[in-house]
Amino acid sequence: MATAAVIPPSLKLITGALRRAEELDRDPNNEAKVVAYYCRFYCVSKGSKLCSKPPSTAESEFLASQMKVLENMKPGLDINQEKGSKICRSYALSVFEKADNEDRAGMADKATAKLFYAAGTFFDILEQFGPVDNEV
Repeated sequence: MATAAVIPPSLKLITGALRRAEELDRDPNNEAKVVAYYCRFYCVSKGSKLCSKPPSTAESEFLASQMKVLENMKPGLDINQEKGSKICRSYALSVFEKADNEDRAGMADKATAKLFYAAGTFFDILEQFGPVDNEV
């Protein structure tokens, strides 16, 4: 099993998205792989904006490692912006709906809180596709 990537302190804000990507890497479902790809893409995009000027060695190495993972993932996936946006949106809504249903049924627990947090992260990655509509 792969170890979790070490994120430089200056890039701490992307931790949630990277951890979701690592979780989804273990899911055999192709749509989960697409969401994992876009979680990592979000990490690289947002991380490059969070880097110090000029980027530290740790920041550069971390982002380069994530870009390498993205390049390795790409051939196995049918990646395009429109399709990726729809898959990520649907995934975020399904995770949120699962957590919401547990909460409304009075069965909320620590796992439900983690689902809400994960859904929030998946909603965050939607910003890479452009403005997020009001429905979301």
